[in-house]
Amino acid sequence: MKNLQITLTFAIAFFLISTTAMAQDWNLNSSGFLTTTNARVGIGLTNPDQKLHVSANNAYAQLKLQRTGNHAGSTYLGGSEYGLTVGRFINQNVDAGEYKIDFVVNRNGRVGIGTKSPAMPLHVNSSTPDKGLVVSAVGVSEKVYLQVAAGNYGYLQLGGQTKLRGNGKSSSFGGSVGIGTSSPKQRLSIQATRPRIALVDNANDAGVIEFHEETNQIRLQFWKSAGSQYNKTMMSLDGDSGGVGIGTDNVPSGYRFAVDGKAIVEELKVQLSQNWADYVFQDDYDLKSLEEVEQTIEERGHLHNIASAAEIEAAGGIEIGDITVNQQEKIEELFLHLIELNKEVKALRQEIKDLKSSK
Repeated sequence: MKNLQITLTFAIAFFLISTTAMAQDWNLNSSGFLTTTNARVGIGLTNPDQKLHVSANNAYAQLKLQRTGNHAGSTYLGGSEYGLTVGRFINQNVDAGEYKIDFVVNRNGRVGIGTKSPAMPLHVNSSTPDKGLVVSAVGVSEKVYLQVAAGNYGYLQLGGQTKLRGNGKSSSFGGSVGIGTSSPKQRLSIQATRPRIALVDNANDAGVIEFHEETNQIRLQFWKSAGSQYNKTMMSLDGDSGGVGIGTDNVPSGYRFAVDGKAIVEELKVQLSQNWADYVFQDDYDLKSLEEVEQTIEERGHLHNIASAAEIEAAGGIEIGDITVNQQEKIEELFLHLIELNKEVKALRQEIKDLKSSK
């Protein structure tokens, strides 16, 4: 019982002494390497102004995390001329002071990884090509890679076959690409009021493919100044009528093909929607006599069933199918008249022959 009283008395005395010591400012050495003032701890100074305040006479004020007996590779957290730095010692010799800065947050708020002088809000400097940023997620096997490749180009891999390379290198896409839309319907979808694709040559001229929303046309155009100055439409495809325009985007209503300019073809086939002119040879055909033909020409200035010059001008041109049938009709009428004239000539020759033989 007496021993228990002595032990309890010693414990109470130690507690009181410790409490008294902790209640006052303390300093472990005269150099001020560890002090406390007003519940603030100072390392390297006697007047800390924060809860923990570290100061050093050299360029770096550091906290060190070291595995026992292994100086090389230990981590430090420091404040320096560069800002907040995180690095590691690379030499086993403590006094050598050789260290490498791995992470910096400078006074401008820029973050540097692998560099102590970040040029952008986030600057990553890899000591080895093809090593950069990797973004991953729990439960997802694909990763996103962003790095500078050994071939002197930037590289971004978004997963699968979607790989973007700069500096003239080839890129690949494993899915559909949308420009102006987040829901591309095809491998490449461009959405705008009048979406355009420009193919620019080294002379700064461009062939432009445009979809015109108002007219529902696809147009192939020629532009100058790298596709900034419109010059002319070379071809148009009408999405409503199916009409095709060459040198124009104006295909008249009711027509499928329009050419602004001359056309040359080696062969042209016109498929008629009406009967061919063989009806001329039918027995009930009303063949005009040559006298009637002459009278029509005198009165109207053109053949029967053939459009006049004024009519062609008013119609804006000639219907190839119709004029071909009409011309064939006149050719067949001519042959009928020639056949009839031939009969009359033969009859006259026979009469002349008979007259001569009767003398």
